[in-house]
Amino acid sequence: MTNTTVSKYIEEIAGATSKDKRYIYRGQSEDYPGGVVSTASRRLKKSGLSNPSEEEYFEYHANLIKDAKSYRYGQDSQLSDTGLLIDLQHYGAATGLIDFSEDFLIALWFACNNTDKDGKVFFLDVWTDDFKHLEAKEDLFAQNDKENERYYLHTNFKSTTRIFAQKGVFIFGYKKIDNIESITIKKSDKEAIQQELKQYFNIEEKTLFQDIHGFAQVNNTEHKYGTKTANDYFQETFKENDPEKRILLYQRAIDMNPDMHVAYHNMGITYRKLGEYQKAIDAYKEAIRIKPDYHHAYYNMGVTYD
Repeated sequence: MTNTTVSKYIEEIAGATSKDKRYIYRGQSEDYPGGVVSTASRRLKKSGLSNPSEEEYFEYHANLIKDAKSYRYGQDSQLSDTGLLIDLQHYGAATGLIDFSEDFLIALWFACNNTDKDGKVFFLDVWTDDFKHLEAKEDLFAQNDKENERYYLHTNFKSTTRIFAQKGVFIFGYKKIDNIESITIKKSDKEAIQQELKQYFNIEEKTLFQDIHGFAQVNNTEHKYGTKTANDYFQETFKENDPEKRILLYQRAIDMNPDMHVAYHNMGITYRKLGEYQKAIDAYKEAIRIKPDYHHAYYNMGVTYD
């Protein structure tokens, strides 16, 4: 894992955080206006309540929970109001819960969803007086003075398979999170990050959304059936011992995604091992053309010239 794109960001987050603090992380594919806000706040703003009062904010949640219960949702499992709210968040309802993860790499994956813009990984120290930690048996909506608190909710409230896979935790509260820090994830790095997270850490869409809803999303109309992607061909190269066949797999990946600089780079390594030095150099040059700051290609091209 040394000298990979992911390791570069691991080093960056390590340099930005302190060992004596407890951090949680949130990945966003772009830096949305307003920073880190809940979907409830966004919904209220679209409904004409751009600056709701504390009373209006908590009345919104009371009505949301009441309406959900009118559908008899959650009654069979005896969910608390907090557990019900987490379920509603899970299925896409606009709530005051803001998703975070205890794992930086998972947040990094979410920051790379959209490759057209720079992303952000936000990080927050939750072992401060800014947050009230809710115990497993406590209910968020049974608290006194809840309007004046911000809550850190751990997944021991409701460990769905998706939340468990994503090492998910939540922040809830009326007050805006104003002490959050972030690092920028360059859009030019996102494709390489996605490939490395899948290859080295088994972090991808299928492993992060391990429930029936996630399964349905992975198999919706946006995901082609029976057709391999460029990344699928690229991943196959790690299982192929025949260098000639490996080069064909790289070429198929490049045919599907001409901007896959990592495929050109690895193809160059394979050509070099075969003693086809000019082809190796040409492949490295293509990797550099696509990603001019890709230092691995410069290094290996130098080795090949030598």
